[in-house]
Amino acid sequence: MNAKRLNQSTSVGSRPQSKKRGPLSLIIKLLIAVAVIGYLVSLLFNDVERDIATLCRIDSEFPRETALLLDTTDGFSSTQADSINRQLEILLRDAVIDEKYTFFALGPATNTYFPRFSLCNPGDGMDDPALSIDERNTYQNWDEELAQRVRAQVDGLIGQERRNSSPVMEMIQYTSNQNRWSSADSEKRLIVISSMIHSTPEFSHLTDSTNFGALAGTEYLSRVLAFLDNVEVTLLYVQRQQGVAIQNRGHIESFWRPFVDASGGSIVDVKSVN
Repeated sequence: MNAKRLNQSTSVGSRPQSKKRGPLSLIIKLLIAVAVIGYLVSLLFNDVERDIATLCRIDSEFPRETALLLDTTDGFSSTQADSINRQLEILLRDAVIDEKYTFFALGPATNTYFPRFSLCNPGDGMDDPALSIDERNTYQNWDEELAQRVRAQVDGLIGQERRNSSPVMEMIQYTSNQNRWSSADSEKRLIVISSMIHSTPEFSHLTDSTNFGALAGTEYLSRVLAFLDNVEVTLLYVQRQQGVAIQNRGHIESFWRPFVDASGGSIVDVKSVN
């Protein structure tokens, strides 16, 4: 009897004891579970807040910002308008998700300047199941909306006569000052649609000079320099009959490239619009 009890006692004592899990282990597992769930939710739902009217991110995190500047001080032929519209359509094909476009149509009266509108590329909306069918269609057709609104402005200038004043430098300054390219790390672009024939009482390419040296160091230049730090500038260079003697490679290289350089930017492309 004693031997049997001894054996039973030894058998019971030899069973492995289960280890108690401490509160730290439970907390770690809980944190891991929360992180995994949060990650899965972020994949299923697009939590980027957008402005309803512009489709732009509320947090202003734009990978690229593009300003479109239309000089309205002179009109276009139908051929020129078609060429400009095709160039803009090509531009939009290169749009990146969350890119912001801001459009300016500026004329001779600088005290009437204002940005026309802004619109962003929100993507196709397929990653946001909360969107309605109409909202998803709006996302997918944002580029057509932008192209139509710009085309209406361009086509409205067909046949218009040239104005006496064409303050191109002031236009560029105003656009750069208003846009201010809000995200410091984003790519920055400025597309200018103009003959680039600057003409104001203070300085005119028609009566003074197309050499930037004639303007350098003047009080007028200090007032019209733009804010183009790290901005890439593309010119849609509209050819004018009255500008035959002015509009050439020297017009860009001797005046506009130094002006843009002095403003902190760089001209990366010039496309003639004949």
